[in-house]
Amino acid sequence: MYGVNKIINLFEYTKSIPLKLRWIGRQVGVKHPQIIKHHLQKLEKEGLITIDKENKIITRSVEVDNGDDLIAYLPIMSPVFK
Repeated sequence: MYGVNKIINLFEYTKSIPLKLRWIGRQVGVKHPQIIKHHLQKLEKEGLITIDKENKIITRSVEVDNGDDLIAYLPIMSPVFK
């Protein structure tokens, strides 16, 4: 989860980031693009990010349930200690 948290932290000041695996890897300290790809797929499956392959950008998702109650699903970030 350490790499996943670092990827989510890239969205702290921006709504989207480029879909460039090597660039993301440099930002989070991961050398292998395949690891970044795995983390991105995991985050997309969990609904935390949306990957737009056509425009080559990744955006952070906020899902809202349109039922009787308005519910927003936001990830809760906690500090990671080594």
